[in-house]
Amino acid sequence: MRLLFMRRVTLALMLGLIAVGQLGCSDKEKEEQRQEKQGCAPPEEDLIALFGADRERALAQGREAAALVGQQDATALYARLSPELAQSLPEEQLRQLLQQTFASAPLGEPLGEAVASSSTAGKLLTYFQADYRWSEEEDLSLTFGFDPEGRIAELDATPQTRLPPDPYAGYRLQTRLRLPFAAGDTWLVVWGGPSRPQNYHVIAPDERHAYDLLRVGPDGRTHTGDGSSNDQYFCWDRPITAPADATVVTAEDGVRDNCPGVENPLQPAGNHVILDFGQGEYGLFAHLRQGSVQVSAGQQVKAGDLLGVCGNSGNSSQAHLHFHLQDGPVLGQARGLPVTFVDYVSNDQPVAEGTPVQGELIRLPTP
Repeated sequence: MRLLFMRRVTLALMLGLIAVGQLGCSDKEKEEQRQEKQGCAPPEEDLIALFGADRERALAQGREAAALVGQQDATALYARLSPELAQSLPEEQLRQLLQQTFASAPLGEPLGEAVASSSTAGKLLTYFQADYRWSEEEDLSLTFGFDPEGRIAELDATPQTRLPPDPYAGYRLQTRLRLPFAAGDTWLVVWGGPSRPQNYHVIAPDERHAYDLLRVGPDGRTHTGDGSSNDQYFCWDRPITAPADATVVTAEDGVRDNCPGVENPLQPAGNHVILDFGQGEYGLFAHLRQGSVQVSAGQQVKAGDLLGVCGNSGNSSQAHLHFHLQDGPVLGQARGLPVTFVDYVSNDQPVAEGTPVQGELIRLPTP
């Protein structure tokens, strides 16, 4: 049961490889015509990533509100609502909704949580989303949108079908992967981790352990200026490199880069490279810049070799890198593999081997 219908935050990054399919010529022509006609304008929604102390404050704020929901404390929760939300959701109605939601099952243990800020039409909200065990077959996803004064401006509780067991739970990766970036570049994990709040990809079998990665400025913004041009984004045109020795399976380069805020669902991976690392482990690098792919199918590459540069092609609303591992060479016809990287730095701490999750700032060690 929903506490309130609200505009769900998308965090501005979408991939959509769930519906991969072959494009007909007419589909491609229509997409090219769409790209030619569109004019680039500032995106409607602007992502502001949270990390460090800002991230911890947002997490604490969200956990406090979630605790009030779990305790069914309508009075305390109502006191934290913004004036606009309080006007549309009277305290007695909130109390009834809480009672109805938890009549058959209480709010259980947290399964994962995430935070980010989003600015839409000049309205800045900080979002906290977390999944909790709830009923026998469903989890409950709680989302709070906090205004700059810390008041709850948006509130949502939505049942979620529980994720199926991971067929590769506990899998030990055979390939030793380094980060696929140039030395000196620091990237943020904006989507990544085992839970739905941390990583919306988990609902797709091949993307269960996928990453969306981008670069941010000190204020958490992903671009300079108004965000209307791809070259304003910090990760645009940054080198994407092979994380290990491999054979190139697929190299696609011919998909136009989108205007920021505009997605291309007809060619979801955009310009991309698939590498075969051996032992049934394959890696996808998606949304590369048109004309930048430096490899071809059948080519042997070494760790650190340039694959292409970061772009905004495919089902992507702003420049970023999508990366995941899978157990087969074909998009949409494989199962995702857990990812571990070796010898990297996370939040300024050296990591010999690890699996980054949302909110971590990662880079190669300084030579």
